[in-house]
Amino acid sequence: MVGRGEKDEILIDIPKQDFPHRVILSRIIAGVIRVALEASSKKATVYWVNGIDAYRIDELINLHWFSLGKRKKMSNQRLYTEYHDYSNYKRMENASGDQEMLQSIKIIEKFTHYQKKVDILRKRTVDTEEEASIIVTTAHRAKGLEWDIVEINNDFPNNLFDPNMDKAAFRDEVNLLYVSTTRAKKTLILHKLLVNILAKVAENEKTPQT
Repeated sequence: MVGRGEKDEILIDIPKQDFPHRVILSRIIAGVIRVALEASSKKATVYWVNGIDAYRIDELINLHWFSLGKRKKMSNQRLYTEYHDYSNYKRMENASGDQEMLQSIKIIEKFTHYQKKVDILRKRTVDTEEEASIIVTTAHRAKGLEWDIVEINNDFPNNLFDPNMDKAAFRDEVNLLYVSTTRAKKTLILHKLLVNILAKVAENEKTPQT
C-alpha cells in the first residue's frame, strides 16, 4: 500500500528500542481500551483522540459488574434485562461473532478488578498529545489525521479472504487498512499478523477478476 509524501520506515513489531511517543490505531473501540489499559498498567500516559468519554468505557464497567453478579453496582440494568446472566450473555455473543463484544469479554476477564484499572487509567489520561506516552484512537477516527510514528494494533480481522465474506464488507476493511497504514508520516509499526493480511490484500489486487 502506497501513501502520499516521502517513503516511510516500516517496522515489524516493536523493536527493542521502544518508542516513547507514538500513536496506536485500533480497528474497534474495545481494541483502543485494551491498548490504553495495558499502557497505563506500565505507568504510561495516554491521550485519547476526541476524549476518553467518547470510547464508552462505562459500558465495560457495567459489563464487569454484570459478570460478577453485582447488579446494584451497575449504572443501568440493560444487560440484566436483555441477557439475565453473564453466562447467557457470553453464549449469545460467541454465537453472534460480534468482535466488539467478544473483545470486551476478553478485556474484563483479563483485567481483574476492572473498576480499579479504569480509575488508574483515568488518572494517567492527559489533555494534550505532547504530554502522552501513547495516543490512542480507532482507524475510523484517524481519518484526515497524521502523526510521525504510528503503530497498527493487531485487532483487525484476519478473515478477509473468507469466500463467504461480503464483497462490500471486504472493500470497506481494505479501505480502512489503507487509511490506517497511511496515517504515519515517518514510521509505521506493524504486527506480523497484519503484515500477512496486507500481503494477501496486495496479492488479491494483482489477481485478475473474473
